[in-house]
Amino acid sequence: MIKYLESEVMIIDLSYTLKSELKAAIKELGFKEFTEIQKLVLDKISQKASIIAESQTGSGKTHAFLFPLFNEMDLTINKVQSVIIAPTKELVNQIAGFAEQINKHFLNNFKILILKGGSDRLREIEKIRKNYYHLVIATPGKLFDYCVKEGILNISTASYLVIDEADMALDLGFIPEMQEIIAKIKDKRLFLFSATLPEQIKSFIKKIVKNQEFIHLKADDFQSLLISHNFIKIKNEVNKDKNLLELIGAINPYLCLIFANTNEETARLAKVLKQESINVVALHSDIDKRVRKKIMDKIDKLEYQYVVCSDICARGIDIKGVSHVVNFELPKDFAFYLHRTGRTGRAKMSGESYSFYSHNALGYPQELRAKGVSVNFAEIKNQEIRILTREKEIESEPTIVKVKPKTKRVAPNYKKKIAEKKKKSNKKESRKR
Repeated sequence: MIKYLESEVMIIDLSYTLKSELKAAIKELGFKEFTEIQKLVLDKISQKASIIAESQTGSGKTHAFLFPLFNEMDLTINKVQSVIIAPTKELVNQIAGFAEQINKHFLNNFKILILKGGSDRLREIEKIRKNYYHLVIATPGKLFDYCVKEGILNISTASYLVIDEADMALDLGFIPEMQEIIAKIKDKRLFLFSATLPEQIKSFIKKIVKNQEFIHLKADDFQSLLISHNFIKIKNEVNKDKNLLELIGAINPYLCLIFANTNEETARLAKVLKQESINVVALHSDIDKRVRKKIMDKIDKLEYQYVVCSDICARGIDIKGVSHVVNFELPKDFAFYLHRTGRTGRAKMSGESYSFYSHNALGYPQELRAKGVSVNFAEIKNQEIRILTREKEIESEPTIVKVKPKTKRVAPNYKKKIAEKKKKSNKKESRKR
């Protein structure tokens, strides 16, 4: 078990001993308690088995594998000891950022090699040949080129191999490359993390791993998320842009992600909103990688209130402070609905999801209810969001649940925080009496 006592000093009670540097990093990162996936992974580390973890996006998977990697690596061994494979450049950047936050607490830092698309190849090769590295974080394609095709980078010494967002890697067709990369590492312990485990991934695991421990955290976690799922019927596709503008007029998000299904529609929709003087930016895979990075930096600094995006934002990118998610178009796969809406309601914060649907798109509300998740059907009138009393058109008398918001931009879960402050204030007043 893991225990946290006192507000200033964090006491960790584990059978698995953590290095003092790692404890310092955990404290500075502000961890008051580990998430469920982090607890389970740390608990199973001492069992020496490979770990296959199925856990939703936003559950803390990245730190669940970074903590044990930094704890197990040895600064005195100047060879590759750990390899992390992530399917996209954005996810590699995100993992590398978290790794550097931990690494700075070690007096002699671990040497980390980051391999991703868009970098200077000749400079990268020169760097690999001149230096040694303890940890490699890379996309499958880049790692395959240097390790398998060209033999420039030797990863055969690695004891730990992490494959993050494995189901996404499958969708992008990286399984053949990963099989050849894995074959290069002789004595490996695999950490495979995935939001879902399709049959192809399971058969892939069986081929490469013998001694394995499964961690499954899925349905219960999804039910417990503080996300309000609202479905708004669209009568006419021609007026859909107008419907979106009406919805934007009825909410005042801290940060809102608006999802479309194609890059073209994402770009078009962002242009429509910009013409209405809405503080918005588009984010999709057709945008140059360097430009995408600059956009992400601005989003992190809250320079935009709305981000119109493709599913590049649904997986593998951690955007903090998302209070609202809008599905302008519902995705074809229900799993991606979960990934999209899972961008909000993170870290025990509340979130709101709004999805436009037509006659033939009622399957998602039914699937949500089958998972024990409550669903609302809503309409927008006079810049107010109204919950319908029954699942029909606008025939029934609706109940108003949200009025036109205040002009001030507010943070997620602000009502709860204000209530907690009032409660503390009342307690202080009663003590005075």
